[in-house]
Amino acid sequence: MSDAHTELSGSARPSPHAHASPDARAEPAGDEAREPAATRPQPGRPSGARARRRQPIEYVPYPPTSLPHRDLLVLEHLPIRRGDRICEVGAGSGATAARIARLGVPEVVGLDVSDDVIRALRPLEQSYDNLEFGVADVTAAGGVADYAGRFDLVFSCDTVEHVTDVDAFFKAVAQLLAPRGRCLITFPNEPPETMHGITRLSSQAELEARARAAGLRDLEIGAARLTRRAAKVADLLGWRPLSAVRRVVNGARRGREGGGADGGPQRFDETSFFSNYELWRRLSPGVNLYWYGVLRLMAGRDGAFEIDWGFRRTPFDDCQVMLRGAKAEPAHAKEPAP
Repeated sequence: MSDAHTELSGSARPSPHAHASPDARAEPAGDEAREPAATRPQPGRPSGARARRRQPIEYVPYPPTSLPHRDLLVLEHLPIRRGDRICEVGAGSGATAARIARLGVPEVVGLDVSDDVIRALRPLEQSYDNLEFGVADVTAAGGVADYAGRFDLVFSCDTVEHVTDVDAFFKAVAQLLAPRGRCLITFPNEPPETMHGITRLSSQAELEARARAAGLRDLEIGAARLTRRAAKVADLLGWRPLSAVRRVVNGARRGREGGGADGGPQRFDETSFFSNYELWRRLSPGVNLYWYGVLRLMAGRDGAFEIDWGFRRTPFDDCQVMLRGAKAEPAHAKEPAP
């Protein structure tokens, strides 16, 4: 990854679990981040400063999207440079990958464990010459071997809570990254009694240890939360209308549930949204246009998300966790030439 690349954007995306905060703010990203960024703010930086450069949200008519708020999190907190090759782990609806492909980067690859999901996303490859989708189980041995070392950026949104092997997940992220490649991982870490996934982490220290053991460094870990203003917009114009539309769609064509230990879906192809995918696809241009307006209002001038680095105001066991990091360089790469 060349430092001469022009930066296009700088930031992130969350789940419906994200909360509003009155004062936490996002800290700029960069290779200048110093250890231990995962546990305390960078010296000389306000713990609050929001990312100043971010790519404006665009209208993307296809594919249908199930939770576009997360696109703002990615665009606000993951600095994207014009020459970056980018991979999304857990492509789901494919909407975020398609939105990033529109930024003009040379390559965007969306990986998902489901053949059915990737089959449904194939038509998008005809609309973008820089967009590709592939089937891959990132927790399986050799699951990402075909893509190893290929990407400058890897991101994953709301996938960690659905995997059975967190260590294998982070190792796959590191394996996908090129030397000095960067990553953004975000997921809801919820109390056992309310969690919708099958995996949760006990502490920030555990998450940091697992990420470091996988080969990631320069870690920054915090809670992603909607600003107070963005949360009001999301509640009034986002969640309520979305719930109403979903009730209509699911009533017109029942979706299946299942797949998790508690009966909840653990893969995108197990959700009612995917069961009704063809209907959502027909509605997509209009629904996505509405979401475009909502996202623009949420983002405003200063962005929709703020990060409570180090969980100073937010409990780790009940928040939307965000981790940024970089691939550790091989030991021989650090040795001076004789």
